[in-house]
Amino acid sequence: MSRPLVPHAVALALALSLPAVACDHKDLTGSAAIAPEPSGAITPAKLVDQDGRAFGPVELGSHVWIAAIMLTSCTMMCPVMAQRMAYLQTLLPSHAASIRLLSITVDPEKDTPSVLFAYGQRFHRDPEAWTFVTGATAPIFASVNAGYKRAPGTKGNFDHGDTLVLVGRDGHIEGYYGKDDSGVARIFADADRVALASAESASR
Repeated sequence: MSRPLVPHAVALALALSLPAVACDHKDLTGSAAIAPEPSGAITPAKLVDQDGRAFGPVELGSHVWIAAIMLTSCTMMCPVMAQRMAYLQTLLPSHAASIRLLSITVDPEKDTPSVLFAYGQRFHRDPEAWTFVTGATAPIFASVNAGYKRAPGTKGNFDHGDTLVLVGRDGHIEGYYGKDDSGVARIFADADRVALASAESASR
């Protein structure tokens, strides 16, 4: 599987150094790397991907996901997160084969499959590694948001474009992480652990 490196590395480095301020939202994460804390589960309903194909429990359960909540109309933190996700997909070959990236829009009216497809192309999405979904995302956002507020040390709601979420094969939320280098290293280490545990469980 070919995973081309994202061009303009200098621009990416500058983008990743921007202050953590989500568009129209206050940064509530409080730290660069958030300790994993199991809290809640994602149950997809009436979702479709960037190609218009159904995305539900079967698709969700087939992989361990590094997920981010976003919307294409966000012009501040969401493009930075998309650049970060584009970088993350270049790291996947050195990690468990079942790990994938998932971007979930919270603006399904505007973010149609075709809009998400074009957005993915803008950030050099590898179709084998990175999926965008749209549809009835309000329950997903509510689940992630509620779980985030239950995580120790957090003060408020989950912010789109600012935090990575580790989702196990059963849709269980395994933890929340910052998008800085430390957060990326931790989420990949935990994703490997979750993927290995899932593989061992399936082989029994």
